[in-house]
Amino acid sequence: MAFAREARHRGAAKVYAGMRNTDGFNEPGIIPIKIDVTDPASIAAAAELANDTTLLVNNAGIAAH
Repeated sequence: MAFAREARHRGAAKVYAGMRNTDGFNEPGIIPIKIDVTDPASIAAAAELANDTTLLVNNAGIAAH
C-alpha cells in the first residue's frame, strides 16, 4: 500500500492494486483488481482491466491499516 499511496501522492493519474480478495478494500484513488497469480484466467482478466498500465511494481505483501 505504501507504493500505491506514494504514487497517488506524487500525481499518478491512475493506480491499481492487485489482490486476491477485494472485499472491503476502500482506499481513495486506488482501484482494486482481483487477481490470483496461480489462476491463468484471473491473470488474463486483471491484465484486460488494467490494460492502460505504464508502470508495474510487483510487491507481495499484506496491507495493515
